[in-house]
Parts: sequence; structure tokens; C-alpha cells
Amino acid sequence: MQAVVLTLLMLYTAWIDTRTHCIPDWLCLSVALTAILHFRGVDAVLGLGVAILFIVVALPTENGIGGGDIKLVAALGFSLGLLNSVAIVLIALITFLIVYRLVWRDPSRAYPLGAFFAAGTIVVLWMPILFFGRNV
Repeated sequence: MQAVVLTLLMLYTAWIDTRTHCIPDWLCLSVALTAILHFRGVDAVLGLGVAILFIVVALPTENGIGGGDIKLVAALGFSLGLLNSVAIVLIALITFLIVYRLVWRDPSRAYPLGAFFAAGTIVVLWMPILFFGRNV
């Protein structure tokens, strides 16, 4: 159930961030609230720590990572736990770097990361289900 709800929320996140370059607070809160469907205890609190990395990276940059991206990573960390959120971030950033190098290449422009976080989330949520028959 959590995988389906999070997938739908992340697809909407990708769509809205691509169109407006903004991830609404209510959407981040909705992602965090999916933790109710499968609460992970201490792992959920540790998952919030992944957002700290983004804060450290975002501080010194002018067109860096936005506040919505940081809140989304914190919500994903709380909802899915530490290891899953690290996997999501790695998949998202590697995919972003590949697309940036092949397609965009304009360092002065801001790029929406919501779609890449959505892709990472969908991979982390559905790969275990499709290949191993179990949830994360």
C-alpha cells in the first residue's frame, strides 16, 4: 500500500517540479505521512539525517539544491528509512548527472530535481517487489 501511495505522490512531484520548479510543502508533508502505512521506528528518524547532507551542499551554492528538494529528501528519509533514502538519493543524483552531461550542460540554470527523486523512489520501492516478491 505504501509503495502505491508513494509512487503516485512522487509522480505528481515530478510533474509539478518540472513545470513550476517548486515542490509544495503539502506534498512533502504527504510523503512524510506515508510513514503511517509502514512505520520504521528509529530507522525513520535516522532517515531524516540524509537531508542534513543536502543542507550542507546547498548552503554554499547560489543555484544549488532548493528548499523543496531538501524537505522532500527529509520526508522520504522519514518515510522509507536511512538505507532506502540513501539509495534514492544516489540513484537520483547519478541519473541527474548523466542527463546533465548529455542534455542540459548549462551551469547557470536551475534544474528540477523532483523528477530524479521520483525515479529513485520508484526504483527503490518496486525493484524488490518485482524481482524478489517483497516490499522494502
